[in-house]
Amino acid sequence: MPVRPSPKSLKQSSLNSVANHLEILCYGFAKGTKGLSQLIDSDGIKKCPSPFHDWPGSLLEDLSNTIYSRRAGLAHLLYPVIQPQMRHYDIQIHGSIYVAMDLVSKRCKDLISLNFAFSVNLPPMYYTEFFKHFRHLTKLNLFGSMVDDIAFGSIGNNCINLLELNAGKTWITNYGLKKLTYAEDGMTVLCPKMRHLVVTETRVTTEGLSEFLLTHPDMIKLEHEESLHLVGRFWMKSTPSKLIQLCSTGQRVSPCEFEHAMAYCPNLTTLSITSAGLGNEHIYLLMNMNNLTSLHLGNLMAESFNFREGVAPVLQSCGPALQKLVLEKFTEIDVGLIGDFCPQLAHLALSSITAYTPVLNLNENHFRKLRNIEFWSHLDAHICPSVIKQCMINSTLERALFQCVGSITDTFLLELLDLNPQLKLENLVFDRCHAISPRLLWRFLQLPNQLSILRCWNCRGITSVDKDEIKTVVREENLCLYWEWYPYIEEDHVIPHDRQEYDHDEAAQN
Repeated sequence: MPVRPSPKSLKQSSLNSVANHLEILCYGFAKGTKGLSQLIDSDGIKKCPSPFHDWPGSLLEDLSNTIYSRRAGLAHLLYPVIQPQMRHYDIQIHGSIYVAMDLVSKRCKDLISLNFAFSVNLPPMYYTEFFKHFRHLTKLNLFGSMVDDIAFGSIGNNCINLLELNAGKTWITNYGLKKLTYAEDGMTVLCPKMRHLVVTETRVTTEGLSEFLLTHPDMIKLEHEESLHLVGRFWMKSTPSKLIQLCSTGQRVSPCEFEHAMAYCPNLTTLSITSAGLGNEHIYLLMNMNNLTSLHLGNLMAESFNFREGVAPVLQSCGPALQKLVLEKFTEIDVGLIGDFCPQLAHLALSSITAYTPVLNLNENHFRKLRNIEFWSHLDAHICPSVIKQCMINSTLERALFQCVGSITDTFLLELLDLNPQLKLENLVFDRCHAISPRLLWRFLQLPNQLSILRCWNCRGITSVDKDEIKTVVREENLCLYWEWYPYIEEDHVIPHDRQEYDHDEAAQN
């Protein structure tokens, strides 16, 4: 069976108790009483001394997170908890966001880390004044928040010690990025200590990023969908770049700019290229990237480069250090060669592969460190069972995803589980695997694994009755299992999903 709830630590149990009885501890009234309501209405909560004024900042941060997770960040819960000694704070979207912003800005002058992700409830004008209070801030997460260029100007002028800024999926443009580059005098460089900037899913272009990179030559991570083109076109300094990751998702890569990027980024550890433009002879430059640990190659044009003549020689050279490998849209893949060349591989994802070379003889040394396996396929593509068996027989998986994999059957996987029961498995997804039945799911539920997430999407053999039976067992057996099921829909089964990183939103799903 998957894991059941275990006793919480004494610290967490104590924090839960404090969060549940905070009104009594702080105001002398039980929650929901008339006296508490009158105190809140009269703003009397602002005059009550906090019993937490001398608590360590780290303990207050844990208490704040506990309040948000068990209750809501209401004003009367936040007033006694937010204290000047706090150094890290998460302003979460449920509760009184404005009160949290006001208290943090007035009391926590020495804050060094602030998480403000997915805040869309306040207009952008509020953030301009808010960021003026954090001179010591080193890490700021604004992902998905409604923050505009003017607010980023406030960040640039005031958060002078900023090291990390996550501005992904915000309203920032090239104009806002310029406000993080130069002060109004056009001479002073803003945020000179910046080392990590995220501007994915924004309107920022490589042209806007070029000036920022030239004024911040010590940048280590610059996350943007087309960062490879940025380095390839605009890095003109004689000294090499310190960037450790590059990406190109849609814009065609020219051999010249790819060569330029590889030459000026010798410390590269992460590379993702899913756009067209390169041939077999061009990607051979990756053989010289000795620090590469994560490689994602997508072949939009099937004949631009292939596995055997292009990818395999690269893996033979840099494969011993690779920990993550993602290959998309190739006509043919040989997992045997991947196993030979990548002994340290922990994450392997194969998407939209037309054909797999059968594994004739299983190698007991292949994929022994594999923890995450993903097969994203099409209904008309066939994956030889020996390929899947080679990937799973020696590994200790924590996550596994199978999409449109017809060779995944009850008999095959049950036999494989007899050989390797995968007792460390935590996350399992079946998407349009029509050859499986409830028998297989029950087998995973019977094993003493670590399963906490089980998803079954559009599988013909798993009905709503099966869904209800599993849901009942999860409830009656008190399992710590998130069970998600979507019915099989005939007209949808011919449309394969695009590959996606399914593990990024697990916290939100739960």
